[in-house]
Order: sequence, then C-alpha cells, then structure tokens
Amino acid sequence: MKKYFNTALVSILGASLLVGCGGGGTTTTTTTSSTSSAGSESTTETTTTTTSGDQILKFGLSGFEGVFNPIISDNVYDSYVASMIFDGLVDVDSTGEYVPELATWELSDDHMVYTFTLTDATFSNGSPVTADDVAFTYNTIKEEDYAGPRTAVGAAIAEINVIDDKTIAFTMTDPSPANLQNFTYGIIDDEYYAHSSFEELAAKNSEPMGCGIVTLEGWAPKQYVSMVKNDTYYGDQLQ
Repeated sequence: MKKYFNTALVSILGASLLVGCGGGGTTTTTTTSSTSSAGSESTTETTTTTTSGDQILKFGLSGFEGVFNPIISDNVYDSYVASMIFDGLVDVDSTGEYVPELATWELSDDHMVYTFTLTDATFSNGSPVTADDVAFTYNTIKEEDYAGPRTAVGAAIAEINVIDDKTIAFTMTDPSPANLQNFTYGIIDDEYYAHSSFEELAAKNSEPMGCGIVTLEGWAPKQYVSMVKNDTYYGDQLQ
C-alpha cells in the first residue's frame, strides 16, 4: 500500500484490506502463510472481519508490539499499521516514484532546500495538520534523547523553517536524490504528542492519533489489530 514492506505481508494484508473494506453484513477471512528464515518455519494467520460497514480491518499476527508511531516503529508489522494511521508529506507509488501525499514540494536549484505546501487535512481528532506539526515531527527526531530508528533522517536535515501554516522548508546537509525518502514518514500532532522526554513520547505508542485513512479501534500484543475508517480523512474515503 505504502512505502516498502516485505512481500508476504503485503500480499496477506492487502487481500485482507480488500475484503475488510466492504459494507454491511459480517465477513471473516482467514489466511495462513508459512515462511522460512534461517532454517526455521513460522506460520501466520490473518483474520478479517467486517461489521455493518464501519469496521474496516481486523487481522491477527504474532509480530505486533504496539509501537504504532511512525517515527519510532522499527517492526514491519507495527510500521504497516502506523502507515495507515498516519500520512507523510510524500508517498511512493507502485512504480517506485515519489508522489505528493500531505504536501506538494519544490526543490531549489542547488537541490538543498525542499519547500512543502500542505493540503487541507485534519487529524482524526479534528485539529488541522499544519506546518508546526511537520516541524514538530522532524524536530522530535533531531532531539538529543531521541532513541528511535530514524536518526539518519534527522542527520540529513540541517535546518527547518516554518514559513506559514501551510508552508515549510527543509535545508538538507547534502543534495542527495534520496532525500525525499526522509519525508515519507507520518506526521504527528504537536499537541497530542507533546513531550518532555522520549519516554513520555513513547508512552503513546499504542494510542496513536494521526491523519491517515483509518484509526486504531483496538489491539492485543502479538495477537491482533483492529482499525476503523477515519471519517475526517482528507483524501478518498474507503467505501
């Protein structure tokens, strides 16, 4: 669906999402997949349930750890969930090209400054997504006590400049063609995720609040995750 995920997970959850998006009635689908890694066998079972068109997706996997924060998650399963709850400035399409998600962008002639213009979007609590939220997201990654897996993202950014509510500029440390990858991570709300320490930020890992197409309904460690349609989503709604 978005970014890069392991092929087996995409096929399992992609099929589940298609079934789970239907409206009305109750549908349950179970998929079993076996994979080998370092000579060991593992089995994954996925269950999708649809109830009266409101419950979008419920699936069970053993890999969920509840780190549903796009700038902290480092588990492919948690990251998949986070990618649906949160949207980034940029996405990657099926051909591997970078495309706008929350924002369009312009690149300076020296390839050092990316200026993003945000679309009209809101978080699932109704608050607008602003350039301050974008700056907060990336400044959090650059904090000294940040202990997540995105340190290379913070290191690639030399300066962040909020121009107005809808416009923000990033000055990079190097004019690399791979810089856009740094802007695929989900944006977090600067009020909901306000924190004085990394531990305080991480305390909300299992209570995510983003601007993506779904919201978290419930989950159980290493068992299942249930998500429902985000009615405030700015893009095309699930039907």
